[in-house]
Amino acid sequence: MVNHLWKNSTNVKGELDALVYRSNLLGFDRSVCNYGGGNTSVKTKELDFNGKEVDVIWVKGSGADLADAQQKHFTALRMQDITLLKERETMSDEQMVNYLTNCKMDHSHPRFSIETLLHAFLPFKHVDHTHPDSIISICCADNGEEVATELFGDRYVWVPYIRPGFDLSKMIWEKVAANRNAEFVLMEKHGLVTWGESAKECYDQTIAVIQKAEIFLERETSSHPFGDVVVNSISDDERNEMLQAILPVVRGCVKENKRNLIVTHDESEEVLDFVNRERAPLLSQIGAACLITLSIQRGHHCLSNGILQQKRCRN
Repeated sequence: MVNHLWKNSTNVKGELDALVYRSNLLGFDRSVCNYGGGNTSVKTKELDFNGKEVDVIWVKGSGADLADAQQKHFTALRMQDITLLKERETMSDEQMVNYLTNCKMDHSHPRFSIETLLHAFLPFKHVDHTHPDSIISICCADNGEEVATELFGDRYVWVPYIRPGFDLSKMIWEKVAANRNAEFVLMEKHGLVTWGESAKECYDQTIAVIQKAEIFLERETSSHPFGDVVVNSISDDERNEMLQAILPVVRGCVKENKRNLIVTHDESEEVLDFVNRERAPLLSQIGAACLITLSIQRGHHCLSNGILQQKRCRN
């Protein structure tokens, strides 16, 4: 279960500090955000180069990781210029990037997230966009919207999968504006968007939605979603002997490919339980959860006949 980690701290002073603190808490749990994934924002007032107070959005820079992001990893952009984009019907990625580059308050700031407009178009002070495992499980299901309605009623907005960019951002803004009861957005094959008028309110909402989805999945999922156990774990001594034989080969392969990688080894109960079950060979090769489609049925997760299909999205 994702834990609520917020603690009032005297070290958090001002909106930008609170944004960094919230981001670090979200990134700390990899079931909420993978490395480099997700983005957060806050809207503030800042002084421009002329000393004039202007409305600004601070958004996580592209490539930064929420877990250890600092103020230097966020980019400030002028809201007055961004708001004008709501009048456009369409915009290519290249046009959007060029336009937003000219909206930056300081050109030394990092490159902005491709989902900057998603944050900017929503009329809320604080916005979180995350990719929680439990939410992805619902948003990747071919009956996901049906499950979401059963779980959340009319408190959410569902958006179909399209690539991040102008069109997705405008669609989310319009759908949220059309639903007065909307408290968050579920993005098909993509993730979760929440908001609040304070950093803590936004964080509280993100964690609350994730936890509700987790409770549902725990209740509805089979106790053996990966199939029956088909092999038994070997002893610790045998495993260590095997690793000593294999790891030098892995090291050699990495060196030949001239890639800087760190290899980790995990023999936890959860990992062994997975690799020993009948569906492990299939599931381990499918890839990230946002690239498959599942169907959630009472008592288990399945696709048609109870196994996973590789229905890949266009991302």
